Amino acid sequence: MGHNYYKNFLTEIGLDDTSVVGADEWGKQMEEMLTEMTAQLKALGYIK
Repeated sequence: MGHNYYKNFLTEIGLDDTSVVGADEWGKQMEEMLTEMTAQLKALGYIK
């Protein structure tokens, strides 16, 4: 997580290295994002 590639990724999405949380919390957040993105892609007709 200290790699510049990852730090640049955070910067590009409007975050910094202080925004990093633990794996458990991040995993929950990623699951919620996946659920929401899947619902939106279905609503738009991109996936069934």
